Amino acid sequence: GVQTCALPIYSAGATTIVVKNSTFVNAAQAFEADGANNTSTVTDNSFLGNPSSGYNAISILNGNGTIESNDISDFNYPPAGANIGSASYGIYFSCNPGGTATGNVIANTQVGIYVNNGCSTTGVSVTNNTISNAPLIGIDAGATNGVVQGNHIRSTMTAIRFPAGASNLVQNNVINDACAAYGSNPAAGTTTLTGNTIFNAVNVSLVNTTALCP
Repeated sequence: GVQTCALPIYSAGATTIVVKNSTFVNAAQAFEADGANNTSTVTDNSFLGNPSSGYNAISILNGNGTIESNDISDFNYPPAGANIGSASYGIYFSCNPGGTATGNVIANTQVGIYVNNGCSTTGVSVTNNTISNAPLIGIDAGATNGVVQGNHIRSTMTAIRFPAGASNLVQNNVINDACAAYGSNPAAGTTTLTGNTIFNAVNVSLVNTTALCP
């Protein structure tokens, strides 16, 4: 069905939830799952954002989630400016023991996929997503022991960001039209880069404390 309220679906605690073939319009924090024992599957949905809100399309907090084949667009909160913490994300993982974001199409969203490294997020797989027109970051690869593979990222400031503590395998991605293909914090962990293709990047790699370009 079509959901239009501010927080259409919120799941907490020891819950298994499946959201499929639904449309979320003018949505702020359209789907949020919170809880270490929460397992979410979000597939084949459409999410259209609300520019008056700094919330995200999909947020998976603490538990495990499979986010697959969703269309996400216009999660873009202008008052955030270049402040990542105030920006809107298409898909947000935080404090997860694992998770998957695959086959999603994300457009006109400040940060396409954000994997938070502020807690023990590990083993998150970000594969085969298409991200375009991300004013800040295509993929923030903040996890450890994760995989970022086969994604197509076009027209962004920083295509793939490695914050402090991040350590992942990044392979076979295609990056086109970026200020920086990779942005790394000096305290980032060991990330393996292999088989990636980069076009039209002002900087292939930047290292600074923000891990951002410029």
